Amino acid sequence: MNLSRNEVKRIVLDCLLEIIGDKGPEKIDEQTDPILNLGLDSADGILYALELENRLNIEIPCDLNPLVDDKKHRSRRMGEIVDLLTNLIAKKQEITHV
Repeated sequence: MNLSRNEVKRIVLDCLLEIIGDKGPEKIDEQTDPILNLGLDSADGILYALELENRLNIEIPCDLNPLVDDKKHRSRRMGEIVDLLTNLIAKKQEITHV
């Protein structure tokens, strides 16, 4: 599956909206932090990761929570989640096309 960043962004947002339901704001952009701005917590990242895996046809490592950047000790913003997943997709494509 060869997805553009915009297509990944749409899927990331769709999956997020499924998790937050009606409790989210009207506008979610690349600076939105799902934990700080939408009331999610790191445990929500598990369900989010599973849904993203299904929609994007990728495997997200079990030690990687899309909502939390462990190296920076903070939550990720939407743009960072999109970039993370875009990179995972690119790595998968490199491996499968070798």
